[in-house]
Amino acid sequence: MYQQFLKVFADKAAGKSSTEQVRTEIKVLLKDKPDLIEGFETSLPVKVQNKVNDGSAKLAGGTVQ
Repeated sequence: MYQQFLKVFADKAAGKSSTEQVRTEIKVLLKDKPDLIEGFETSLPVKVQNKVNDGSAKLAGGTVQ
């Protein structure tokens, strides 16, 4: 899991993924650790948190949940 976690952020740093994609991938990786997901969510930039909360964040497959 740690290597996958690092890859998610390496892809973001390389411009291969958006912040919303990072958020979604981290939620999948940490699906059994809701406390860690909550901590990650609070570390997001406020503008991303607002997009997520108002439902405007989008991925290719639809709205980020």
